[in-house]
Amino acid sequence: MRKRPLAALGLALWCACTGLQGNGSLVGTIDGASFPIVDVLSATASGNGASVGIIAMSTKRDLCSRIAENTVDSNEHFVFIEVADVDPATQTGIAPTSTGLYPIAPGSAAGPAANVSVIIDGSDCTGPQEEAATGLVTISYANASGGVYNGSFDVVMGGSGDEHVTGTFSPENCPELAVLETGGLTGSQTCQ
Repeated sequence: MRKRPLAALGLALWCACTGLQGNGSLVGTIDGASFPIVDVLSATASGNGASVGIIAMSTKRDLCSRIAENTVDSNEHFVFIEVADVDPATQTGIAPTSTGLYPIAPGSAAGPAANVSVIIDGSDCTGPQEEAATGLVTISYANASGGVYNGSFDVVMGGSGDEHVTGTFSPENCPELAVLETGGLTGSQTCQ
């Protein structure tokens, strides 16, 4: 479950979680394939004076437990969404505390900014990562202290073919996702 964080953060949060499962959808194709979303999680990652809201969508169940165990299933596909309000002077991100529109903002940005990335893993748990080039993430509910962000996205992926995808997310909070975001997982990841 490798990914590129929106902001450089450094805080490890640990808790046991099992059976968490949110709802979500993905409409459209990425690299010519469509895939069903069966598990959706969110968290707020904080550290070094910054924070970011994270949403993780997966084609396999029990994602929170597997993040805690540092395992990934073969042939699993992910959508990662990161949202923050970026201070123009300091370029420091703060996780959303209210509803709003978050445009895709690669690199430096000021104001509301989002990053959407998709990972399509194969049988060896590795695969390409593709970033959204343009689009918008809409947050319809934000609870930064509770690590829950509901909403939708409408983006054009930046890989070959410029594929248009849309989706919705209504996640369950998973603090382990914040640990993944901040690089706090230790040891090598297990492919199962």
